[in-house]
Amino acid sequence: MEMNLKIVTGKGGVGKSIVAAALALRAAKEGKKTLLVELGEPGFLHFLFHHSPREGYQKVSENLYLDCWSGEGSLREYVHHWVRLQKVVSLFFDNPVMKSFIKTAPGLRELAIMGKFTSGIREWGPPLPFDEVVMDSYSTGHFLSLLRAPRGIYEMIRSGPMGVQSRRIFEVLKGPLTQYFLVALPEQMPVQEMKELDQTLQKEFQISAQMVINKWLEIGSGEERLSQLALSLEGQAREFSVFIKKRLQRQREVLESLKGDQPLFLPLVLDMDLLHVVQTLSSYMAEQWTS
Repeated sequence: MEMNLKIVTGKGGVGKSIVAAALALRAAKEGKKTLLVELGEPGFLHFLFHHSPREGYQKVSENLYLDCWSGEGSLREYVHHWVRLQKVVSLFFDNPVMKSFIKTAPGLRELAIMGKFTSGIREWGPPLPFDEVVMDSYSTGHFLSLLRAPRGIYEMIRSGPMGVQSRRIFEVLKGPLTQYFLVALPEQMPVQEMKELDQTLQKEFQISAQMVINKWLEIGSGEERLSQLALSLEGQAREFSVFIKKRLQRQREVLESLKGDQPLFLPLVLDMDLLHVVQTLSSYMAEQWTS
């Protein structure tokens, strides 16, 4: 089975981590050995699956594994893969000059993350024994830095292993085995930012991404009845029905702004159990989305 890569991004607070988790769970249910990656420090996804952070990936359910990657950690793992001697690696990374270089070198940490992400397809570096890897990426601006890093480095360093592998990383990121999901809420500002990011990906990288509208409220034929209900209720009940009515109006405006685009929709799931929300969205994806 050929490895597939998925990257999920979007404006902060739109639910991209939930969407990434649902995509990973969907793949795992399809029988694919799947790795869900959280970037930076262990946070929401580790909380979601009730796992304490530790080195290496952890199995959280059937076919589903969880890991957390940082730029320095990915770079350290790459060096250790080739040097093999942990003491030498530690001396290298604990050196004050190298520490300063790693922190300040433009794009180096981003390159290390994307190198690890694409290593299974490139067959270069530490092995990544999965059928599918889903990255819960940084929000919009930092996400673009991840994409720009390998291209920027191979444009500066044309020859040698670093230049060659940077080019290969970028080729994989633009290739058919990598999918991009841009997540937004059904509101004008997040949708506008999502569309601008989509245009940047097309213009700068020739990448086609899939837009996803999260927390979509479906009332259907009951909307007229809701309007009548709002007039008959009192107090908090009336306020809630008026809120729903305004929400539906905003959604209509969003649909108007998305004319010509083909976003996928995920329903609003009213549930306090976030893991159950992920499971519900995963099932919805399997039933309503085509692969």
